Amino acid sequence: MKNVKSKPFIIGLTGGIATGKSRAAKVFKDNGFIVIDSDEIVKELYLNNNGMLKKIEAIFKIDYKNPNFKKQLSEIVFNDKAKLEILNDIVHPYVFKKIKEIVKKYKKEKYLVIDMPLLIEVGYKVDHILLIYASKETQINRVIKRDNLSYNDALKRVESQMDIELKKTYANTIINNEIDLDIELNQFIGGLINEK
Repeated sequence: MKNVKSKPFIIGLTGGIATGKSRAAKVFKDNGFIVIDSDEIVKELYLNNNGMLKKIEAIFKIDYKNPNFKKQLSEIVFNDKAKLEILNDIVHPYVFKKIKEIVKKYKKEKYLVIDMPLLIEVGYKVDHILLIYASKETQINRVIKRDNLSYNDALKRVESQMDIELKKTYANTIINNEIDLDIELNQFIGGLINEK
């Protein structure tokens, strides 16, 4: 990644379920990089952003002040991709706005990492897409072990996301986490540190 011109240079860290993206984010943090976690932003929005919650309430007809709000919402969108897209269309602009604010805060950094599971699906623009890869079978086996699920339930979770092989076609860099994530990731990060 020579000739980095824009500052900060934004690395989009993404992957699929159980590919090792969270582990990769931790390695970046341990090496002193600022990592913007989109999932944490979403959690904060659900806790504090009444404007967003009122929009969700109006569309999905559930009381956002109800303690079971998120559970009810999950049940509505989990098996209905059209409704999930409607929810994403409400939530994502708030997430993107917050990310923009955080990027401005760190505008003197040479590199920023945005940890975003749906980076490719939502078309979020970054300077470099870094994909943490594991095969579909590996994903399924890890989900079974991690979440104590049946094969079929794990398969459903994996197949609810964009196929990992398709994600590979969008990535600038692919790090294979079939065996040992650290070796390739540390090489990638070492290259960035040398350019800092």
